[in-house]
Amino acid sequence: MPINYLEVRSQVKEMGEVLRDAMSETQDQLLQVRELLVQYADQASRINQTVNVAREHRKSIRCALPFREALTTIHEEPDVEVPRMHLLAGDGSQIFPDRHDVIEFGLVNVGVIHMIQGDNTTPTVTRASRLLYPGLGGAAYEAISEDLVSFLRDVDERVMLGERLKQVRLDYAESHHGEMLPAMLFVDGPLELFGEPRNERRYRSEYERYFRSLEKIQQRQGSIAGYIDKPRSALLVRSLELMETAEDVLTEDHQEPPRMFPQVTDIGVFSDRLKPGQRTAVFQLASSGADDFKGFDPALRLFFFYINVGYYQRDGTPMNVFARVELPGWLADNDGLVALLHKILLQQCRALGTHPYPYLLHRAHEIAIVKHVEKDEVSRLITTELMSKGVATEMASQKALNKLISST
Repeated sequence: MPINYLEVRSQVKEMGEVLRDAMSETQDQLLQVRELLVQYADQASRINQTVNVAREHRKSIRCALPFREALTTIHEEPDVEVPRMHLLAGDGSQIFPDRHDVIEFGLVNVGVIHMIQGDNTTPTVTRASRLLYPGLGGAAYEAISEDLVSFLRDVDERVMLGERLKQVRLDYAESHHGEMLPAMLFVDGPLELFGEPRNERRYRSEYERYFRSLEKIQQRQGSIAGYIDKPRSALLVRSLELMETAEDVLTEDHQEPPRMFPQVTDIGVFSDRLKPGQRTAVFQLASSGADDFKGFDPALRLFFFYINVGYYQRDGTPMNVFARVELPGWLADNDGLVALLHKILLQQCRALGTHPYPYLLHRAHEIAIVKHVEKDEVSRLITTELMSKGVATEMASQKALNKLISST
């Protein structure tokens, strides 16, 4: 039965009115935040002190800390030459468990692409798949939830990147008289991982596996960055809110200070000053997840900056495309590496023309994607194997069977 368009049209009209009013309110809030940005631009020590006080009483607060520069600092596209180096990108996809299927299972599929900057050789591609099922690894994997599958996908992406880096560096050195090239690695999404509860063994062991992989990347002359397309974060906005919060509210235990500008994002704040090709200052990420990184190894402190990977149209009008880039402490501490990352990201995004996005991440996604027909084939393989072992399987749910009949 088709959608009731008569009802939808009336709701769309209401939606337009609601969003028009919200946009006006957002603009008012945005102007206030931009004023605060300028007001506190050079007050790094005060911001750090205020944020630390607030987070002593509420660790769940997520915000930004100034690093080495004023909050309003903008960097032009760096005039640096990208040296010969390894470039790698990884992405993952998954099959989520479905209780309506004959067999309930999950699968993580990761793709990594590698190329050498300045080399005309064809990029190399690597894939790896990880099957998840009830009972895998003992009681820790008794339940396979969508959250767990997503978490393991993110871990596998990053760990596989580190493993692939080790191999490509060795292969290159063998054919180039022992020369070891530096490397830049990219993942789609933040370096910070979200998996709760972090103290459960299945999550804790995977976190540590990821942290050790990051350490090895650093040891192998590698740098890694997480690319977040169309970011909605308000990390700097949250810090500015805290600066305007009364001290007694900041120090109230177990009560997070209320939001003052809930409709404003960091990109909204910078959208009037961040032009195509430019990036902001580097900020340190303050969050419970970032605390885990720093606690494991201070070199893994998490930082980020915003970048405009857009372009100017023929009439000179800017086509703004914003992204947030996360990076580890050892990269953020090196101004030369940050400039190199800035340059490489712009080059990668320009390769896709009017839809700027890092080319290698786009290719990694194509490599990793799992198609419906592939899920069906995995399900068939599992069913056949279990039957051969005499393991009883359930029927698909009646809901699933009726859907199958309806689609034929």
